[in-house]
Amino acid sequence: MNLFVNGDISTMHLFQVTPDELKDEEEYEDILEDIKEECNKYGVVRSIEIPRPIEGVEVPGCGKWSHTDIENIHILIRIELTKHRMPHPNACKEMLLIDRKLGGRGIIDIQSLRTTQIQTLKHFFHSKQTNLHKAIVKADKNYTQLNLSYPDHDGQLFPETEGFMLATQDQVIATQNYKKYIIKDPSITDDNCRKCHQQKETIDHITSGCKTLAGTEYTARHISAAKVIHQALATTNKLIENTYPYYNYTPTSVLENDRYKLYWDVEIHTDKTIPANRPDILQSKADKMTYLIDIAIPNNVNIRNTYAGKISKYTDPAMEIKRLWKQNKVTTVLLIMSVSGLTPNTFTQHLQQLGLDEKLHKVFQKSVILKTCNIVRSFLNSDK
Repeated sequence: MNLFVNGDISTMHLFQVTPDELKDEEEYEDILEDIKEECNKYGVVRSIEIPRPIEGVEVPGCGKWSHTDIENIHILIRIELTKHRMPHPNACKEMLLIDRKLGGRGIIDIQSLRTTQIQTLKHFFHSKQTNLHKAIVKADKNYTQLNLSYPDHDGQLFPETEGFMLATQDQVIATQNYKKYIIKDPSITDDNCRKCHQQKETIDHITSGCKTLAGTEYTARHISAAKVIHQALATTNKLIENTYPYYNYTPTSVLENDRYKLYWDVEIHTDKTIPANRPDILQSKADKMTYLIDIAIPNNVNIRNTYAGKISKYTDPAMEIKRLWKQNKVTTVLLIMSVSGLTPNTFTQHLQQLGLDEKLHKVFQKSVILKTCNIVRSFLNSDK
């Protein structure tokens, strides 16, 4: 619904009325009068446009756009382009929607645009803590396309991101090694890493083996995933009140209440020198139980070795903490996920061990995948 006030202000109000209300003549008149009266408080209303449903006719602005509707729009776009002989008849249609910087034609992807707008609006409503916003979130049970009463904690990805990650898992990304030995590109004579120049530039090397990226990109990915767990622990154990999207969450070094104490990246001092002295720690005061929590994001083929290595690594710290802190039990909890989102069967068991919801697995996985995709894209777009 568009409102033009004083000739220079235009606003749009979405999802305020139902199709049935607009079909009813009396309801429609009441809605029109209420909106006009309210908007007159801010200036003279020149015109009000409200789309009304008509049986058998598709009225722009009414109803929800389905994937079929959006695909039909893309079909019309391709038809118009073909009329003007812009794309080749045998060209891949997906190339039309890829950004020009990435080798495509740069046509706006309406589906991605729609998804982005929905996610932005959902984030807006979920981030607000006023009673009004909370009531709207609670009431919207698939009433609008935002479906606010069901938060986006299912780890869904944009189709482009999911496709890129699958290509990464299949190792068909255009690395130097792939170009030289798979594509047989004669212009590629050196397949060493363009960053460290020490190892072959394979997808495994880019995602977890490049020394140049170890202190920056890999660390940022680790911290992003760790924030998911830390905020969940802090919320579950009533150490914080407000929650935020994990990427906006800033962990506090030490959080404490009457029952629990939670450490974030704090060095643990013991009588015996131990290398693994900065785990995240959850301490239950009443039970005198301590959980040493470590997060690791290895390559796909190294999950099992990483798990075994971490268990051995935290044996000494667990013994020292139990003795010095006079704990009844110290348990090591390993949350391990590969760079492409693969997880051991023990992952959800460890979440339950910490008293966390199993659904957190998907949020954790999404944070890892997004960071891995970002690492690979940034690497391939960088200069040698």
